[in-house]
Parts: sequence; C-alpha cells; structure tokens
Amino acid sequence: MKYFVLFLILIGLAGTVFALEPKTTDYFSNLDFEIYSINEQSHTFFIPYSITNSKINDITMDCPSRAMVIDIDPAKETGTLTIVLPRTLLDSRYGSNDDSFIILVDGQEIEYSEIEKNAEARVLNIPFFENSSQIEIIVTTLISQSDDPLKIAPCGEAGSDESSFHKVLSPLKQYQNGVSQKDLVCQQYLAALFNIHGKFGCVTYDNGQELVKRGWANCEDQIGFRRGDICGIRSSPGIMESPETEQKEIVRSGSSMPDYPLDFLAQVSPFAIKGTVDDVVFLPLHYDEVGIGNALTAIVINVEKDFNEKYTNDTITVVIQGGETDTTKYVSDSSPEFAIGEKVFVFVADKEPESIFGDNYYVAGLEQGKFNLDEEGMAINKDPNRSLTLESLIGIINRIHSDE
Repeated sequence: MKYFVLFLILIGLAGTVFALEPKTTDYFSNLDFEIYSINEQSHTFFIPYSITNSKINDITMDCPSRAMVIDIDPAKETGTLTIVLPRTLLDSRYGSNDDSFIILVDGQEIEYSEIEKNAEARVLNIPFFENSSQIEIIVTTLISQSDDPLKIAPCGEAGSDESSFHKVLSPLKQYQNGVSQKDLVCQQYLAALFNIHGKFGCVTYDNGQELVKRGWANCEDQIGFRRGDICGIRSSPGIMESPETEQKEIVRSGSSMPDYPLDFLAQVSPFAIKGTVDDVVFLPLHYDEVGIGNALTAIVINVEKDFNEKYTNDTITVVIQGGETDTTKYVSDSSPEFAIGEKVFVFVADKEPESIFGDNYYVAGLEQGKFNLDEEGMAINKDPNRSLTLESLIGIINRIHSDE
C-alpha cells in the first residue's frame, strides 16, 4: 500500500499543466456541466450541458430538418436543461443576425431563454415538466438571407480547423459515417488523397507528392481537393495551401520521472491491457477554477486481453498529457506516444479524480508503462533498457499476483 501512495504522489509531482490565459466563460471546466459528444458528418462535436431532475439519454441530429432531438429520462418533477449549442453544429440566423429557435417539449412549444452567446456558441436555458421525455431544438429560419445567394442554415458543418467544440474525424470514421470522398474533410495542413482501389487518407503536402510518385495515387483520380496543390489543383481561397505556410506553436513541458520497476507497475496497476489503438482524440483544453489549462489526449484501445483478468469491456480509454488545438501543439516529454493501428501493452492506472487526468484511466508510470508489440513477440518501451519479450512481461504479472 505504501508503494501505491508513493506512486500517486510522484505522478502528481511529475504532472505539469500548461499555463494559459483564463477565459471569461469556459463551460468545459465548469464542474456543474457535463460534456456530450456526437458524431455528425465529418466531425465530432462536444456539447456542454447541465440538467436538473433528469438526465440525458441520447442526442441525435436531424440535419435535413435542422433540428436537434434530446431524449431524457422521464422527469419526476419540473426541471431545467442548460445546453451550450456550438454554432457549427446548429445555429439559427437571418443574414448576419441571430434568430430564435423553436423549442418543443414532448411536442409542445415552450418559451426558453438565451443566457449567453459568443462567436462559437449559444447557451439556452430550457424548462421542462413532470414526465417530460423529449426536447427538440429547431432552427426557425432554414434559409439564411444575405448579400450572397440563399444559403441553407448550417448543420454539422465545421471546417478543417478544430476548436473546443469540434474536431475532425479520421478519414475512416468519416467514411463509416457516410461522408462521400468529395466531401472528405482533413485537418489543417493536410490534403485528401484517393486511389483507384478505394483507399483514401489525409496526408501532408510532401507525403502526398511522394505517394503520387510511388503510384499509390493517380492525380487523375482525385476529387475535390480542398488544400494543397499535390496534383496541380489549388486549394480553395482562404485555406492554407501548404503546411510550410504556417506552423503550430509548440508548448513543451518536461519533468524527470523516477525509474519504476516493472514489478512495481504490475503491482499498482488494476489492469494490464494488450490491444490495438483504435483512435487518438485531442480533448478540449480543460481549465481549472483559476484559469490554468491542461491539454489532454484520449487513447481508445480495442482490448484483446487483460492479463489481470479484471477488465471486461471491449475497449478502454486512457488519457495522456499533451494534445493539440488549431494553433498550438502541447508536448509532455514524460508522456507515452500512441498511433492508430499499433499493437500495444499498457499498464493502466485507476481513475484519480483529483489528479491532472481527472476521472479517467491513465498510463501507470507514464511512458514507462506503455509498450509497442512487434511480430517477433517483443514488448518495446521508449527506453530500450526496459524492453523485453511479451512472455517475460506476462511472467512478471503472474508472479506478482501469485504472491498476493
């Protein structure tokens, strides 16, 4: 037990937050708000909300009708939903002016209040009644009037830049979400590239040229380039044409870590996971009550086996320090690195709500607790001196548990 307490103290000392300017309103750090995430077209959208006397079960978008449908537990008494609507997900505008929404509670129109708004979001306060089970938020003006030709009000339309309210889905996730090749959205400084075999990806300018040279893609097969001139097709006006035009600012944090023996990591970790990385998600910057920001990234792993035989779900999400926004890359030197598709072994530490990782699982020992698995049966750590065979690693875990 004393080793476990020491481990948590050392992790707390090693964790370094990134100091950022405080924001006037940050619903992502407000402990009274939860975050609901929803995939729509090419993006994942993050929706802060708070609700009294009920809970949200599901949120779905009906973009053809420009509406959001929110299913809640049947309310035992009257309550209030406060929801922060990202403008890129759903907005009601007439020309350059904000327009009202129509709010239905179980099909009945009710009055609501808009308590705050800014360039990114609108905050609605919506009352509901006893036994209410569904809330609909509907755009009043489907057609936006402006000096330009009539334009349908946006719904789930965010660009290649990312913010606290949305991030670009991976090309595969977009394809699975029904996005066509010509509508594929790539992150900033990346270009969409396709080949005749149906493969596609978002690549840098230089790598795109290399793939064309190697024959992986043919310029004649490309559809709707939106960035770069890999195939002599210029990007749309106002969009970055080359990754060299603008580089992200890098904010680096570093701290020395004690050397954790593998026996120790096996002893303090509730889970010892073998699996494949399915997704890497940059989380919105989290601010504490004094305005100090922390950049985190969620790593989603498809679980093949927990050698502790305790974890039963098909996937597990661990959080590491560091991440990216549209303008800045935050790097923590002691954090492990993950890539989609790689096979890994991870010592998983339990949730510690008071730590920098919040109410999330994280990697025990940080970079010391993550191993890449190769086809020859090796478990490779960032520090070559800690690498060993997977069989030996499993042997350590079994020995520790047999001594308990």
